[in-house]
Amino acid sequence: MTQLSLNEAKRLSIIKWEAHVKAGGDEWHYPSEIRSLCCHCGFCERWNMECEQCEFGKIAGDCTKNSSLYSLWCYDRNIENAQSILNIIKSIPDE
Repeated sequence: MTQLSLNEAKRLSIIKWEAHVKAGGDEWHYPSEIRSLCCHCGFCERWNMECEQCEFGKIAGDCTKNSSLYSLWCYDRNIENAQSILNIIKSIPDE
C-alpha cells in the first residue's frame, strides 16, 4: 500500500475529530471512511504508527506519551479537548 499524502492524512484525521466534536467530545461510531485506518487516524496510517515522523505529534506531542494533547483527551473526552486537537490538525500546512 502506498503511503498516504500529508493532505489525505489531514483530511481523514479531520473527519475523525469533527465527529468527536459533533458528538460533544467522544464518538465511537466512526464514519466508514476511517474505520479501517490504524487507530482510525490519517496520521497514524500515514506513518504506520511511527510517531516520531507524525506531523500532528510534532505539534501536540506523541500520542503515546502522558503529556500529549491526545492523552489529555483520553483522560477527559470533552468537546474542548476534541476541538483543540481538531484545531491543531487544521493548522498543519498542506503539502
